[in-house]
Amino acid sequence: MGKLRSPNHPTGTQFVASVLPGVEDLAKDEIIRRTKGRAGFLPSKRQDEHRVILDGDAGSFLQLRIVQAVHRAGSFEVKGPGSLMSEAMFPRVVRLIRSAIELTGDAAWDGLRFDAAGSDSETFRQFGQKLAAELGIPFRSSDGDLLITVRPAENGWEVMCRIGRRPLSTRPWRKADFRGALNATLAAAMVELSKPDQQDRFCNLMCGSGTIVVERLLRRGAKRVVGVDISSDLLAKAQANADGAGLGDRVELVEAAVADPKLADGSFDVVCADLPWGEAVGKRGTNANLYEQFFRTSHRILGSGGRLVALTLDTVSLDQVAEEITPLFKTVGMRVFNQRGYRSRCTLYERIG
Repeated sequence: MGKLRSPNHPTGTQFVASVLPGVEDLAKDEIIRRTKGRAGFLPSKRQDEHRVILDGDAGSFLQLRIVQAVHRAGSFEVKGPGSLMSEAMFPRVVRLIRSAIELTGDAAWDGLRFDAAGSDSETFRQFGQKLAAELGIPFRSSDGDLLITVRPAENGWEVMCRIGRRPLSTRPWRKADFRGALNATLAAAMVELSKPDQQDRFCNLMCGSGTIVVERLLRRGAKRVVGVDISSDLLAKAQANADGAGLGDRVELVEAAVADPKLADGSFDVVCADLPWGEAVGKRGTNANLYEQFFRTSHRILGSGGRLVALTLDTVSLDQVAEEITPLFKTVGMRVFNQRGYRSRCTLYERIG
């Protein structure tokens, strides 16, 4: 189990794992699992990150699925960002950035950029140019993929360099994009909340472009994984994404309405769904009816004690069908995910009967 370490005596390499509010505990458990218990944790004042100390190989960080991004981090006792260019501090900054580059592996970097207050200032322009000359990577202040964060810290300033050319939440398997697609880290969190087991028969109703389906298969094997959607275009995207993950032959995709997916009664152990909420998909005026159909179908296709995980931003419509849900499912958990100001409710249910 990961240990909470004293901030005064950290040992090992320091990292910062960025997470979405609402999945902090799941992300921490994943870090512990992926690092086989080698990770230690420092106190953090921010809800959206874990401060991690790791001894040994950190390559497992690239396999994290609930974490948004991982950064190599270091603290510098300086009065301002300009002092990071000093003869004493600059070599330390370069070593930190190079360690993040090495962890990323083979990558052709487009450029480096800063995420910092005042990043468009003359100080950061000079800092960027000096780093570019040292690293051999051009300074591109607006769109560089080597992301360097500079921010105030308790005893000076902190420098963080993201591992990877893109956030971990940007999945390499996503070959077919869709505006209404669920953030992959939230899909991974939903999968974790479903308590995945290798014997699961898993169904993703209204699967869209297949984010939940792919994340379920990547997390752990299953006896059966099915995605259902009314749109043939979206099912084609789901197939392309499953193929992109090398899992195309392990998923069944069914074109059907949620009210009648033609799936056998009691044929699943788990149902997951990112319910349409009325922006890219669905309409607020008809969501309540759609949600009721979803819960009735889920109850029918789940076996005794079946698990249901449902996510929606349209909590008004969800609350409108509460009376219809009560005889069908027992609520066993609820949490709120916060992404860019959107607060979506993730509810865990257990089938009654």
